[in-house]
Amino acid sequence: DTPTEDAAAGAEAESATLPDLVGQDLQAAQDAAQAAGFYVLDDQDASGQERLQAFDRNWTVCSQKPAAGTHPTDTAVTLYAVKDDETC
Repeated sequence: DTPTEDAAAGAEAESATLPDLVGQDLQAAQDAAQAAGFYVLDDQDASGQERLQAFDRNWTVCSQKPAAGTHPTDTAVTLYAVKDDETC
């Protein structure tokens, strides 16, 4: 192996299982994603109003991208959420 091949092999992200985060509190979902090894996280307002989730604990995850399953740990995970008193 050349040093370049070794460096390329070391740069590959490992894979892990992303849990199903739908229905969870946004903060709990973020914590679960990180516990599974996913740190590139984004959250979006699923209502389309483009609100910022300043307090993650009063939002509920409606959907996620990518879906639950095995993915490289450097995969960006987007959580789409609405406020707790709203429906998805």
